[in-house]
Amino acid sequence: MTEAQYVAALKDTLGEEGAKAKFAALDTNKDGKLSQEEYDAIPPGIKPFVAAAIREALGPTLTGEKPATPKETKSKSKYKLLP
Repeated sequence: MTEAQYVAALKDTLGEEGAKAKFAALDTNKDGKLSQEEYDAIPPGIKPFVAAAIREALGPTLTGEKPATPKETKSKSKYKLLP
């Protein structure tokens, strides 16, 4: 999770400056994103807000990729069925 995603998730709760300060405290290696260990250190009171922001940003697959849609299978027959 990036700082922008974290701030967007918590700006209503902590305010923009408060969210940035909290992110800076949680980002222990200062790489601008939260690793799994840093995410696990988020206090339980605000973790649901952060999790909701992640789901909203990344979608249901949690990878950011669009779900695969199967291609339509086409008949190899040159004959068409009448209604």
